[in-house]
Amino acid sequence: MKSNQQSIEFPIEGKLSFIRIKENLEQFIRDNSIRNQDYIKSLLVKLNEVPELLEGTNDVKVIEKHKGLIDLLMRLFFPPLLTTNEIKGAAMPFDFDFFYMSEPLKKIMEDAGKGSMLDILDFNPEQMYIMGCTTILQAHYKREVNLTVPIVVELNEENGSPKYYRAAFSADLMEIIPTENAKPITDEDFHLLMDNFKNIDLWREKIPPNNFVFRGLGIVNLMDITMDQSINLMTSNLLEGTKDAFDKVIDNIRLLLKIEGFHL
Repeated sequence: MKSNQQSIEFPIEGKLSFIRIKENLEQFIRDNSIRNQDYIKSLLVKLNEVPELLEGTNDVKVIEKHKGLIDLLMRLFFPPLLTTNEIKGAAMPFDFDFFYMSEPLKKIMEDAGKGSMLDILDFNPEQMYIMGCTTILQAHYKREVNLTVPIVVELNEENGSPKYYRAAFSADLMEIIPTENAKPITDEDFHLLMDNFKNIDLWREKIPPNNFVFRGLGIVNLMDITMDQSINLMTSNLLEGTKDAFDKVIDNIRLLLKIEGFHL
């Protein structure tokens, strides 16, 4: 997995697959719950001719090769008339490298400049690993984990000013597949993990790296929280009381008011 453009150890291997989209479209046809059935059937015929898009891949070249078909499929789940205000993208499971974006997200990324990436804030590699493990506990082992940690991402605009977004993930188009090395989690194991939640070595022991495959695609919804984040940063800097705290507050005000040359 990649976090902040760097490869990190993770308990899950993500693979892009359109198998769940195929299953959903086939169900729509059986239920007669979708218009333009002939068009949908023609897309399914084309999709069935590309087995790598169904079996799962993490090869970017496959995505580029079949971009035309992928765009047609994604338009069914990102209707242009219904996503004019949604900051929304599709990517491989647990990734922010979008292969399809709503128009608002596309404009945000274009304005940020070529090669810009979303960086996850306040999550180190160990915390990311534990987050992946809790996802496995809930999705595969059916264990209830009361963990509601918001994921905030940062994107620097072309002028260097940061923008902040809260990210919400949908796993509706994913499936989890344990590898042959996946271990059972007993009640004792579960309680031990919950009682030692920050013990990364214990998490790695019970749920080793790459022991699960998440196959499908992730839908990510972003909400602009730049103003809230700027106020939080300004409050923290005021309380910090260090020598450069005042300069940091001025930077926060510049970001909040969108006035690059603001001075006091």
